[in-house]
Amino acid sequence: MPLKGPRPQGVANRLSTAGSLPLGVGRQIRPGAVHGYYIDFTSKADEPVWPPPWLPPRDEQLHVEVTQWGLGCFERFLAGDGDAWLDAAAAAADHLIEHQEASGGWPHLQPMPHTYAIEAPWLSAMAQGEAASLLVRLHGARGEERFAEAALRALEPMALPVAEGGVRDELDGVPFLEEYPTAPGSHVLNGAIFALWGYYDVGVGLDEAAARHDFQECVDALAARIDRFDNGRWSLYDLFPHPLPNVASGAYHTLHIDQLRALERIAPRAELKQARERFELYRESRAKRWRAFAEKVAFRLAVPRSRLLTGRLPWSERATGDRRGGGAGGDRLVLCYHAVSEEWDADLSVTPRAFEEQVEALVERGYRGVTFSDLIWGDVAGKTVAITFDDAYASVIDRAFPILSRHGLVATVFTVTAFAGAAEPMSWPGVEGWREGSFESELTAMSWMQLETLAAAGWEIGSHTRSHPRLTELGDEGLEAELLESRRECERFLGRPCRTIAYPYGDHDQRVIDAAWRAGYSAACTLPARLHRPAPLRWPRIGVYHGDDIKRFERKISPAMRRLRASGLWGAVTAARRLRAGPGQA
Repeated sequence: MPLKGPRPQGVANRLSTAGSLPLGVGRQIRPGAVHGYYIDFTSKADEPVWPPPWLPPRDEQLHVEVTQWGLGCFERFLAGDGDAWLDAAAAAADHLIEHQEASGGWPHLQPMPHTYAIEAPWLSAMAQGEAASLLVRLHGARGEERFAEAALRALEPMALPVAEGGVRDELDGVPFLEEYPTAPGSHVLNGAIFALWGYYDVGVGLDEAAARHDFQECVDALAARIDRFDNGRWSLYDLFPHPLPNVASGAYHTLHIDQLRALERIAPRAELKQARERFELYRESRAKRWRAFAEKVAFRLAVPRSRLLTGRLPWSERATGDRRGGGAGGDRLVLCYHAVSEEWDADLSVTPRAFEEQVEALVERGYRGVTFSDLIWGDVAGKTVAITFDDAYASVIDRAFPILSRHGLVATVFTVTAFAGAAEPMSWPGVEGWREGSFESELTAMSWMQLETLAAAGWEIGSHTRSHPRLTELGDEGLEAELLESRRECERFLGRPCRTIAYPYGDHDQRVIDAAWRAGYSAACTLPARLHRPAPLRWPRIGVYHGDDIKRFERKISPAMRRLRASGLWGAVTAARRLRAGPGQA
């Protein structure tokens, strides 16, 4: 997942050298107590200022970067660098608590960018364990129960199998905590060790017997299977069935040694000590170092550090996995409609004939219709289209529903909850001009009963806020009310979860995205002129309007046009169109 701005010092590149990961065993470990962390993360914390300049938007965050930054700050506090470092560590912990789900997890809202094909949202045992370790330390330093409560919740996904949305797997019949929840299991060594330290810290720091038991169980399991990560020349990064073995880079081989040495301090096992000593001997051999480097280069040629290439190389089917067992590739298309009317010539309306032609074009091209949620979270592959309707016009159930049903397709409707079932026509800037005219009836919204009819037919009903405002123009309280109350109204009237929203006018910024996440949404639609990179809380759609005949529609949905709209050339294209249109016509 790309970060905006410079990365924190020491964040590992996945094909790194030992010099790019300047960590080492923690210098303030106290066996039997929670004090310094087991790996020295001080190099990751440059200054005690929150948020750090490299922190990306919420839906692009890799949570281990936040936890390791916080642990580095705490380590500096223990070293006597000042209370500002404790404050910074507490700010990172507060950030984690703010974004922690009720189930205890910190889901990643971007797909895994390379090596493993994992679609969002996904949890990482490494992030869960490191977060628990940070929170326990803040509880000990500040005495605030909220840190302890969040640390305990952080362990809950570590008790759930990967198949049930957790991060626990098995390796040859013994437990293994998955940094990357794939199927078959990825079994990343360093991530599993970071995760089990979360058990240790909660067990010791909060005197939790269950966590102590889980720690001992996982250490015993690791000791019983540590030889699986030794190829006789070097350590392995993981045990996923790649086309070539994934040997550790020099940096990660050294990290494995440091992790095993730290484990000896708090939970000595003869098998782990012997593995650490072998790994050290391998590192001392120049021939083994060069061979490991060559093997890593060969691995990266087979499994590139590029999600695009990894999904398209001939051997990619073996080189990638998905925790749901489905494919991560395919063409995922999201369309945005509004009303369907024979006579209404508003830009937001398409005729039934045009709509049926467009649906037929999609079916002929092999697209399978799914809901917006299923397109993001479901087990989908190949060509998939999510047809969405904003505003919940009554014409959708009257005219679009029969057409889609004939073709075996479902869709998603985003309703403005204040108007659902209301006697008066819908009204907001952009449609209010049609009120009190011959087309006023076109502004009628569906009732809750009609929305329930669609839901029972397999459609998805999401929120379009309460009153259709421009969300970026609202204050914090108004923004929260529009998002939260509309979700609750959908759930109350329809009796099913509402986790998706379409931002009115497509209007959003990072503040709106963060507020949508806090309000309980896990996915959201935008409507950009230039197609941006998809992310669950800002998923771009292609708008379909009154002037889109079948040829124009086919151009809009073509992969070539979508690539153009996602490129930097799109601004020049639209500028040229405005120039050709002339003054007053663009």
